[in-house]
Amino acid sequence: MNIAIAGLISEAGFQRWKGHDMQVRPYDNEEQGIDRIIRSILSWEACAKAAEGLDTKALLAFLVARETAKAEDMMRAAVVAAEKYFDEMDQR
Repeated sequence: MNIAIAGLISEAGFQRWKGHDMQVRPYDNEEQGIDRIIRSILSWEACAKAAEGLDTKALLAFLVARETAKAEDMMRAAVVAAEKYFDEMDQR
């Protein structure tokens, strides 16, 4: 879902802060809280990067044609790409 939302935000030309979900949990210690925030930012940025490579017109065409397996294949590839981008950015 975040990859789709990132694509829509980009398509709309939104360039400001995206309001990452950076809620530290009550049970987090300081290190865990900082890690949670960093991971949240990296995750969102990875989804945005993956959305850039997603052919949304083709995806929508598959969905309209009810070719859901092909749409799922496209989204699976986008999720794999997002994971790769996340790992590349997370050099801690």
